[in-house]
Amino acid sequence: MSKEELKKVFVVRKIIEGLMTNHEGAMALGISVRQIIRLKNNFKTEGEQGIAHKNRGRKPIGW
Repeated sequence: MSKEELKKVFVVRKIIEGLMTNHEGAMALGISVRQIIRLKNNFKTEGEQGIAHKNRGRKPIGW
């Protein structure tokens, strides 16, 4: 996982544990509250891998 993805995992865990609000998490990561909710849902269903970018490991078109 990249440094940015690890930071997202850290913040989402804090939100789920109740140590941080959705708004505080959004401000910490520089994303919208709606995106925080999406990340939380992915984390709850898929675990840490739900935070990782889904296109990882694929070749771009034209390569």
